[in-house]
Amino acid sequence: MKCFLIIIIFLSVTTFSFAQTAIGIKVTDPLSAVSLITPLYTTVNVDLKTYNAFVSLGGFVRIPLKERWVLQSELLFKHEAVRFRIENSSKDSYYRFEYLDVPFLVQYEGKKAFRGFGFVGFSPKILFSSSFYDASKNVTYGGSSQFNTVMLIGHIGGGVLFERPKWIYTVDARFSTNITNLASGSRTEYINFDKARTFVFGISLGAGYKLSKKMRTIPQEELPTITNDSIPAEVNTSQEQDF
Repeated sequence: MKCFLIIIIFLSVTTFSFAQTAIGIKVTDPLSAVSLITPLYTTVNVDLKTYNAFVSLGGFVRIPLKERWVLQSELLFKHEAVRFRIENSSKDSYYRFEYLDVPFLVQYEGKKAFRGFGFVGFSPKILFSSSFYDASKNVTYGGSSQFNTVMLIGHIGGGVLFERPKWIYTVDARFSTNITNLASGSRTEYINFDKARTFVFGISLGAGYKLSKKMRTIPQEELPTITNDSIPAEVNTSQEQDF
């Protein structure tokens, strides 16, 4: 009986967790994004303009772990660029990067349908495309091997969540920075990214659909039929004595 109860409790918890799992999409509001990269060392007289990290969008999976604790994993496409102007040039040059960011976040939240939450986590940030545009030569070059293919990023933030029977809606603010280096140590054209640190703050909007799993209904013909023959003899004897 004890083993049976443990199995029932395990199945109930598993079913509940699966029912509360949500998948959805999220996007960072580009108007809210603030980004900074420092320090950047230049090899010539270069006027550094901006570091843009305004494009961030993708999907998420939200898995409740236990009361108030949630694991959220995400897959985000990110477009970033460093713009600068070379001496005696009338146009901006830039380095452009496309990343896949895969955050794993541990989240602590309230209990009500409309509730706040905070989170912390890490992510591998994978570079799959980079390019350099030299305005002084009006030439675009392909990606440089000087940039690391994978960086480790740290995340911290919080937000609010509104939960409905089938849907959840979120607004969160996040601060992210790279823990490992952006580049491998060799100088790229005009700028040295070796010791560069990126700092990005943004507000994201998300919507997710909660998955549910219907329990299988046992057909009537599969239900056991209880007869006198299936009741132990001592039980029948006890019942007859009572009468």
